[in-house]
Amino acid sequence: MLESGPAWGMFVEPLLFMVLPVVVCLGLTFAVVRWNWRRSGALYPNPQSFRTALRFAFSKQGLLGTVWVPCFSAFCFYAFVLHIRWVLGRWPHFGEALAPGILSVHAGIMHHLVVGMIYSLFPLSLIFLIALFSKKGRWFSFCCVTYAIWVGLSCASILLAPDRFLNWYFD
Repeated sequence: MLESGPAWGMFVEPLLFMVLPVVVCLGLTFAVVRWNWRRSGALYPNPQSFRTALRFAFSKQGLLGTVWVPCFSAFCFYAFVLHIRWVLGRWPHFGEALAPGILSVHAGIMHHLVVGMIYSLFPLSLIFLIALFSKKGRWFSFCCVTYAIWVGLSCASILLAPDRFLNWYFD
């Protein structure tokens, strides 16, 4: 039987807050991409063809499945920026802590979403290699590349926030 104590808590907390967002980001992305692939089966009849896989990855269905998590995380980040500005009436100062409440909940959700999206790139590289060398899953390798590009764009868009906010955020 497992004991509950500091050692168990030190194991569960990183697992819960680092692995779970990665699983959620990749799982939801894979589910939407797979659903779009099955739905558009008549448009892309030969999934083993390199050209068909590339066409699907850059089609409307393929892009919808791969870009929604990075776009949603960028939206949550900028909603957090506006929420901070609206609640405080100013940009936070360097070293200022958030008051407990809805603002800290919003910060936690946004933080875990962005961290999960960034950390999802590590298992995604393994998934990319497996999908690239399997004929049936080649279409998914292009979706992995598209997802990685959009994660990079989403992370770069964070740097477009006002500099006074970024000084506080990266503190």
